[in-house]
Amino acid sequence: MKNSVGLVITLLGSVYYPPSVVVTEPQTPVTTSIHARTMPPETMVQEVFAYFNQVRSKSCKCGTKRYSAASPLVYNEKLANAAQKHASWMASSLKLTHSEPQRELANAGKRLTQAGYQWSVVAENVAAGQPTAREVVDAWIQSPGHCKNLMDPAVKEVGIGFTYTNSGTYHYYWVADFAAPRKF
Repeated sequence: MKNSVGLVITLLGSVYYPPSVVVTEPQTPVTTSIHARTMPPETMVQEVFAYFNQVRSKSCKCGTKRYSAASPLVYNEKLANAAQKHASWMASSLKLTHSEPQRELANAGKRLTQAGYQWSVVAENVAAGQPTAREVVDAWIQSPGHCKNLMDPAVKEVGIGFTYTNSGTYHYYWVADFAAPRKF
């Protein structure tokens, strides 16, 4: 179900760069997108991941800026666990947000740290309402901030969360946590 309100709501993105980080400037083709309600969440996550690397394999225009092709993302289970917990929280609270008010895990950086991931760069995309992996990634590509998060060469790893709920208006909740590990 596409509507202008759903699209506006999907356009939430955030990126966290600690002051000491300087950002510098594979591909499995995805030919179909399965309706998320009929498939296991793992299948949807795998499809989003494949689509992410397909997009990163070529240059991409994000708003008015063109990004060069970027190296493929590596899937990280710690990031995935944090993303899944946040997607589940959003679905249970029927909220689309990067922050969790009245909780210790107020932002993506804190959630990733709590999951045991030592990061140098964190970016997060959240969305709600898109019933297929292709639709959610397409919505993120159409949003300059989300597109930048996906194409940012500084991010090396990703974890993806997806939750479906019968409640509320949007039903489908998605989170992609992008990051680069801290180097010691």
